[in-house]
Amino acid sequence: IVNTRERSRSLSGIKRFQEDNLVDLDQRNLALLKESIEGQSLGFGAKSTRTTSEQGQAIRNLAKKIRQLKSSAGALGKSARIEIIGHTDSSGNERTNLIVSHKRAQHVMSLLVAEGLQASNFITKGQGSKEPLREERTQADKEANRRVTFRVILADKPG
Repeated sequence: IVNTRERSRSLSGIKRFQEDNLVDLDQRNLALLKESIEGQSLGFGAKSTRTTSEQGQAIRNLAKKIRQLKSSAGALGKSARIEIIGHTDSSGNERTNLIVSHKRAQHVMSLLVAEGLQASNFITKGQGSKEPLREERTQADKEANRRVTFRVILADKPG
């Protein structure tokens, strides 16, 4: 839209560029990719810092989306980094949970790096049991809280 607006100024016969109802598809695509990545969650067993073998395809799909996000962001003059956030259930002490949650985030980052992404694209963080997805009333609730989530950080590139 910005490029078209600028080009319209140099075209003879065009007096006004009306963009009220235009949608920037590149921006929309970037927003959809961000939403999709942030909607991902990878589960873990109790006290485990390793993903299950069944999650291999989910990791490959996530890596593909991150590559698409990086490309879309770059085309819009933005940089993109992904925060990988590890979580635990409330079992055990919080100090141990912080360590386990950070190791989960680091493990997922290593899997994404193995898929060809650069480690500099990521920030890893452990939250322990501080941000539960569910209140832990059942074993299924505890399982839901043992996970890794993602947050996309977009910024304008300098210059």
